[in-house]
Amino acid sequence: MKILPFVSKFPSSIFKEWIRRLAEVLEKLIRVPSKKQYRRRVPAQFLKENWSKVTALIDCSEIFIDRAFNLDARALTFSLYKSHNNVKFLLACTPSGKMSFVSKLYGGRTSDKQMIQLRVFLKQIRLGDVIFADRGFSVKDLVAERGASLILPASTKGKNN
Repeated sequence: MKILPFVSKFPSSIFKEWIRRLAEVLEKLIRVPSKKQYRRRVPAQFLKENWSKVTALIDCSEIFIDRAFNLDARALTFSLYKSHNNVKFLLACTPSGKMSFVSKLYGGRTSDKQMIQLRVFLKQIRLGDVIFADRGFSVKDLVAERGASLILPASTKGKNN
């Protein structure tokens, strides 16, 4: 017995349209603040730790997805590290927590360094910027090419949080 009188692809097209429209609205909220705006909103902890020049905190995030029927798509999205199919994206936020960059989605096989090498995020880095990243980001050379520097946290292995 069918509860809804339409084919199953119809709800999917409505969902996709809402995602597109939501992206249009939310995209306007993601901006790179000016240097002056950064300085006004640097959290006290960043000043205390001498990180007042940090303009972005970056990390990659993943979303698990169903296994694709298409073998090429399945291969692109399968992550050996996660042992699952997923899509991956790069996020950047300011020290005050405002989103300043969200990349497009890429297959789960894409490494963190490859995400940066796609150059979209690098274009917004300005001379003198300091980027804070997870230890997995071995992109110091790419950030340095833009006249900026990269801070990686010290190892936390064996430490209590």
